[in-house]
Amino acid sequence: PYAASGLNVVGSDEVTGSVTSTGFCEATNPFTLYFAIEFSQPFTSSGSYDTTADGPGGGYVTFDTTANQTVTARVGISYTSTAEALANLSAEVGGQSFAQVQAAAEADWTAALDKISIGGGNTAEQTDFYTALYHAEQFPSVISDADGSYRGFDGAVHTVDSGHSAEYADFSNWDTYRSQAQLTALIDPAAASDMAQSIVDDYKQ
Repeated sequence: PYAASGLNVVGSDEVTGSVTSTGFCEATNPFTLYFAIEFSQPFTSSGSYDTTADGPGGGYVTFDTTANQTVTARVGISYTSTAEALANLSAEVGGQSFAQVQAAAEADWTAALDKISIGGGNTAEQTDFYTALYHAEQFPSVISDADGSYRGFDGAVHTVDSGHSAEYADFSNWDTYRSQAQLTALIDPAAASDMAQSIVDDYKQ
């Protein structure tokens, strides 16, 4: 369940904030996700709403879309701090347009899925295969920031170990050791190594 949230208005076209949650799968350790959002046009007003039975309150912004009905948002997230969320936004999105970010994401996913070529079967079966591969590539998640910092299981901020490029979390241990771990090691050994080191880091912390 949600435990707390906050929203800060920065200037006329940016908001930052955080949301803290706990209790996933009966876990008791809270974790906080920080975010920074830059909008493509200034908002005309902002405000907040009260806590409800479904969770804590939150904030909102409104836009005058009379002249331009398209509003885009550039988002950065971090488990470390709002400052790191802003830094991740700058490093990962920068000044790119929506179309540029979309094209880069499509290129990255195409490269990931092209690691395995298949033959035979009908179109539906081939779609099933690549959908499953896509799902297998979504988790675990990278939790480290663009500069390599991350919040460890001890609550302190650490830096990704030398020789590794990312820290991972969101591990599902429900039978993934039967096939997904081997698949990852086969098609992306560097990521598999980072994942294994992340688990060792969790234990140490």
